[in-house]
Amino acid sequence: MSEITVTRRPQLADQVPALVSVIAPPALGALTPLLEPGLAALTAAATICGSAAFAAHYVGRVPANIVNATGIGDVLAAQRSTLLGSSLLTSMAAVPGAFLGPAYADALMAGFLDPASVSGLVSAAWWTMWAGLTIKLRPALAARKIRITAPTPEDGPVAAPGPGGLYKVWADHISGAGGAHPGQHLVGAHDFGDRWEGIIEAPQGRSVNVSTEAVGSAYRVPAE
Repeated sequence: MSEITVTRRPQLADQVPALVSVIAPPALGALTPLLEPGLAALTAAATICGSAAFAAHYVGRVPANIVNATGIGDVLAAQRSTLLGSSLLTSMAAVPGAFLGPAYADALMAGFLDPASVSGLVSAAWWTMWAGLTIKLRPALAARKIRITAPTPEDGPVAAPGPGGLYKVWADHISGAGGAHPGQHLVGAHDFGDRWEGIIEAPQGRSVNVSTEAVGSAYRVPAE
């Protein structure tokens, strides 16, 4: 079977939590000791509460109705381990920093420059865990090219090739009145033979929420 290269772009709902997970530990670790003592203590307490909440979610102790009420229950489920890891790294940086001051933050953030010291080992371990977290979140942070099996002729689009055919399939199965996502139209499509690209426009006041499963079903190819 032949293969084709496709670009997989993360959805915004996945990207935002991933960015926060990566940025929060070093940002709060560096800034918390610089805050006014009361505010620093409040920030540290918030990170502890966050860690407890994500730990409870990780072990399945948060009721499903509460998770679903956030509107991003699928994202919380997919990123539950990284959210927990990020919150623990943040607490490790912010809580001691709130009480020990900038000296602790400096030791944690830059201690790896002196690997022979205890603070250097702690700093290196902390940054290693942060790097592992970032690598794990790579698919949710940026677009990437992947190889997939090319669809066979029997599994290909039912309409003629070219942008006109792409639009027809989209209108019939996705944006039409009886489609999966009515009113969310495909525009600016470019057919490259082994792949195509286009822009999805939603009605004013609504966000685009066309799923990869809906697109794959319309064009008879795997969602991946």
